Amino acid sequence: MSLSYVYLPINLTPIAGRLSDIYGKKRVYLVIMIVYAAGVPIAGFSTNISTMLIGRGLQKYVGRSRCRYIIISYCV
Repeated sequence: MSLSYVYLPINLTPIAGRLSDIYGKKRVYLVIMIVYAAGVPIAGFSTNISTMLIGRGLQKYVGRSRCRYIIISYCV
């Protein structure tokens, strides 16, 4: 499970970078934040394990790429 936290967002970082070149940094960051915020209530109000895993997966996937996106886009 911990390896998925490290390796899954690696493929989203170049996609987010390319989309930020096309649509702008603020729009892509806003979409990443909206997807992250959608995962919080899905995981929080889940009634079974599969719904909780879906919510936590969304949080993990875009949350990790959000940190990388900030570092890459604003430090370069």
